[in-house]
Amino acid sequence: HVAPTVTQEQLSAALPTIPTDRLRRTLQELCDHHVLVRVGTSEWRFASLLFQRWLALNSVAEG
Repeated sequence: HVAPTVTQEQLSAALPTIPTDRLRRTLQELCDHHVLVRVGTSEWRFASLLFQRWLALNSVAEG
């Protein structure tokens, strides 16, 4: 299975208080650290499906 992708537009809508340039820098840094993979001009996915599942489980547990 491949992790689903998310667009910069979706991220901007979900994180309206984060400036676009900061979001772009953060996405690039996450790619540099192999957390995200860029799959298009403005589309990303988690590099690891396991990490995506771990994050989802821990987000629910903390919420």
